[in-house]
Amino acid sequence: MDRIRVVGNAGSGKTTTATAIAHRRGVPRLELDSVHWLADWQERDAEEFRKRVLEFASTHPRWVIDGNYNGRLADRIDHLTDTFVWLDLPRWRIMAALLARTVRRSITGENLWDTNNRERISSLFSRDQHKNLMLWSWNQFARNRKRYGSAAAVGEHRWIRLRSRRAVRRFLENLN
Repeated sequence: MDRIRVVGNAGSGKTTTATAIAHRRGVPRLELDSVHWLADWQERDAEEFRKRVLEFASTHPRWVIDGNYNGRLADRIDHLTDTFVWLDLPRWRIMAALLARTVRRSITGENLWDTNNRERISSLFSRDQHKNLMLWSWNQFARNRKRYGSAAAVGEHRWIRLRSRRAVRRFLENLN
């Protein structure tokens, strides 16, 4: 496992898990959200996004990248990836984590990715899934599960499917 992608639904713990993997393995990590989002929640141009991600992935011999961005990234770095860690947690667990994270970030005013982007409690009440991360995650859940399940079944890469926080902890404890 030299080039690892951590994927899963929004709120599944991708960044936390990827950070732990990178730390334990002593490798650089790239969070796709940090590349995608510019100040004021503006999206980086798709070509520039792909260019930056591919540059990172092709420059380092070992790495961890967390995030999905299947539409923007397509399969541009799949050929460089040897292992996918899929956080396939139950929907209720993800929703609870997203709610807690959004409330925490709203209260603390956490600055995301040094962009001056901040989550707001009011986003939880938006009917626009592009403004409401919980709604986005809910709507993407079945699609992501189908997409990653199909990809894992093809067997072109090593897939590690983790279905609970306990499974994630065990995986990290046994990681060398």
